[in-house]
Amino acid sequence: MLKKIQLFQDKESIKKTASLFFYLALITEVLIVVIDKSAYINPVEGRLFQITFCFFFLKVILTRYEKNEYACIFIFCALGLIVDRLSDRNEILRFIIFIAACKDIDIKRALKLVLWLTAAGCAVIILLSVSGIYGAVRVIKEYPGEYVGEITKNLYSFGMGNANSFHCMFFSLTLLFMYLYEDRLKWYVYAAIFVMNAGLYFLTDSKTGTALTALSVMAMGIIKRTGNNLEMLKSDTEPVMRSRNNKQVKAIGRVCLAINAACVIISVWFAAAAWRVHYLIWFNQSGDKDDHHPIIFANKILTGRIRTLTGTNNWDGTVQSWRWLPVKTHTQYFDLGYVRLFYWYGIIAASIIIAVFGVLLVYIYRNEMYMEIVFITIICLYTVVEAHFVSVYIGRNYLLFILGGAWTGMLSAKRQLKA
Repeated sequence: MLKKIQLFQDKESIKKTASLFFYLALITEVLIVVIDKSAYINPVEGRLFQITFCFFFLKVILTRYEKNEYACIFIFCALGLIVDRLSDRNEILRFIIFIAACKDIDIKRALKLVLWLTAAGCAVIILLSVSGIYGAVRVIKEYPGEYVGEITKNLYSFGMGNANSFHCMFFSLTLLFMYLYEDRLKWYVYAAIFVMNAGLYFLTDSKTGTALTALSVMAMGIIKRTGNNLEMLKSDTEPVMRSRNNKQVKAIGRVCLAINAACVIISVWFAAAAWRVHYLIWFNQSGDKDDHHPIIFANKILTGRIRTLTGTNNWDGTVQSWRWLPVKTHTQYFDLGYVRLFYWYGIIAASIIIAVFGVLLVYIYRNEMYMEIVFITIICLYTVVEAHFVSVYIGRNYLLFILGGAWTGMLSAKRQLKA
């Protein structure tokens, strides 16, 4: 029976139809992201998610998989359904079907579509805002992390709701651009991005966006320079590209693996120690010396993000609010992406998600995909502070694409190890 299905799936016309469904769904997902970034409230967003889910599911039906791949899809779909039933959040199931649908898709080609379609959409939002047609050019930003009163600034958002959101899009798009076109970029392109980022800081006052964009420029430039001296090594089966600076590049890869582990640990610390920020700020009984506590320093650096976890009656986002399984009432939005992951989906599901991406990191490290390691690491660093990549939107979560391009290889690699 499976062989007959696979013969049908192997037909060229079926492959083209499957690819058409995938790209129709992907274009729609990107347009949903663009609309979300604008001032317009999308009244049919949920319906559009249902349509894209159906298209991705059709791509899965029309794509050939091996038995172990079908088993993997089934197991993770079961996880997605459990999360959906317990929390009324269907995005995990949507993500799983999308990742499965990425088989036989040129991932970099798909990401290039995401990059340029998103960039074009953002350009339209900016033009509409600047021309006064739709969306505010400048908005008031509040800084709730201060001790006395509230500090406000009038900053540039260019129609994207707030200045931080605008700089966030600049960060994510430039990072994706550097990843996709790293083989073509000259030093002056990196320098231009660095200067643009510094200039935007004076318009947006986004410390996180500015710092992470600057870090991404330096990191992508370093890994390009370190790993671009390649030589061809011939194996018994096929030629393999290896870096002559292999030791240096591997050292960078190991550092990235350690950083990713640290990101999760630090995020858990933020959620666990948020109560201390609340206590020291509002009920400080031992003087100013408590201001030097590491969590207070971290809260200041993150402009009050840790403190906001205690801003609701239930202290949503703190470790005290985490549950082993997802809960329907956990709907609060806040920054700190990893904290949101545990709060929204529960400790078990969040741990599984993090473990899957941990396996992905080990897989790409063993396959010497060092540009991918740096790319993922920068996203994970950003996720410690911001929750841009922890959302219901496929079109802005680039990690799903990387996992989608690697998951079948990860399964076959495990099978080879067992053999």
